[in-house]
Amino acid sequence: MNLPNREDFGMNGNAFLLDTNTVIALLRGETGIQKSIAPATWLGISVITVIEFNSFRALIDEDRNLFKVFCSQVEIVNLSVENITLLEEISSLRRGYLLKTPDAIIVASAKVSNAILLTRDQKLLNLGLKYIQSF
Repeated sequence: MNLPNREDFGMNGNAFLLDTNTVIALLRGETGIQKSIAPATWLGISVITVIEFNSFRALIDEDRNLFKVFCSQVEIVNLSVENITLLEEISSLRRGYLLKTPDAIIVASAKVSNAILLTRDQKLLNLGLKYIQSF
């Protein structure tokens, strides 16, 4: 897995937040996602992605270890009562688009991080928000 090093972030302004299925595609070595994040200056995931990934029943130790390494190389956007901007955005997305809470958290995490959400989730892509893209 060739991710940009944290030290390389900040070079060209491309920030990406990856949803759970995108992380899985990346860890499987899919070239489409690798090409999409190649210019990344910042990579992040939501705490929801951590929960969802670690909840897979068929996960083996090798997968868990690979995910741990991945998590050490990206920023995890956490939920915190102190992050009013994130909480308000989550609520706004839930109300405005009738999103399920996990989806609203992931989408809001991308927005408040000024990042593009990379996903294959057609429901999210159909929202028409400029910061949600496929890879």
